[in-house]
Amino acid sequence: MPFLYLILSFILNFTWENAQSTLYVWHIAGWHKELRLIEATATGDMLFMIIIYLALACVHRDWGWVNRREAYQHPATWIIAVMLGALIAISFELWAVYVNHRWLYSDAMPIIPIVNVGLSPVAQMITIPPLVIGCLWLITHQAHRTRSASSGDVPADQ
Repeated sequence: MPFLYLILSFILNFTWENAQSTLYVWHIAGWHKELRLIEATATGDMLFMIIIYLALACVHRDWGWVNRREAYQHPATWIIAVMLGALIAISFELWAVYVNHRWLYSDAMPIIPIVNVGLSPVAQMITIPPLVIGCLWLITHQAHRTRSASSGDVPADQ
């Protein structure tokens, strides 16, 4: 299941990066170069997702926490994913835009006042982690229901 966490994370981050690409000023020519940049950025987002996964593994004291139904019922699973996602996104955007000058925002990028970073990358990191966790919860929940139904413990329609 941790592998599925990574796969879902990459797919969702790649999709988000592609959708928000017009909110950045690109200093490259050609769609294929832009696609490679989006791919690299989505791969970088995976580091953030791994950090969130590891933080939740520490909270649950289990590297395979995604396989345990109880982990999804614990409020910290959801709160930490959102809070850590926001903290990582804001910190990285501040560094990338104002310190390292890795990219610029286009005029279309909504800016979060006070922190002065783009709304879209912050929204990405507070949306995708719980979305991935939610998808895994559905898969885990369905697998448990299927196992219970096949063993005769619970009717399949409950």
